Amino acid sequence: MPEKVCIVPSSELTTVFGKIGRQASYIVCEDLKPGKIVLGCMPALFSNVQEDVDFIIRYPVITLEGHPMHHAAKLVKKYSQAISAEIDIENLLKEVNIEVLDSSAEKLGPNGEKAAKFLAEYTAKQVDKLLLCSRPGLEHSNF
Repeated sequence: MPEKVCIVPSSELTTVFGKIGRQASYIVCEDLKPGKIVLGCMPALFSNVQEDVDFIIRYPVITLEGHPMHHAAKLVKKYSQAISAEIDIENLLKEVNIEVLDSSAEKLGPNGEKAAKFLAEYTAKQVDKLLLCSRPGLEHSNF
């Protein structure tokens, strides 16, 4: 069983979904699953920082995608063979009818905060599933 899960949030700075993903990753790491999460950093991966490369090789990876091009997943795949989950934030929020019109890439309003909390809880459930896998790397899917 894996001991931790690596979350790689999008570094997308021009959309609200990147901001929501980063906020959600902190909520999961600090509040919902402390000690069970390592945060991967896209700029560090882009710069080949060994610690972040080790995270995505050693642990199951969940990417929180703030851009339709799924930049986080593409970057992770340069170093690792599989991603356990790619969560498309915009599509997920549409599915559950959470609108974030009060928020921007710079600041989350009340609905943006609600979206970040929802995404954090959703992501924490995916973390639980991955931590229960007896053979990490065999059960990969997109959520």
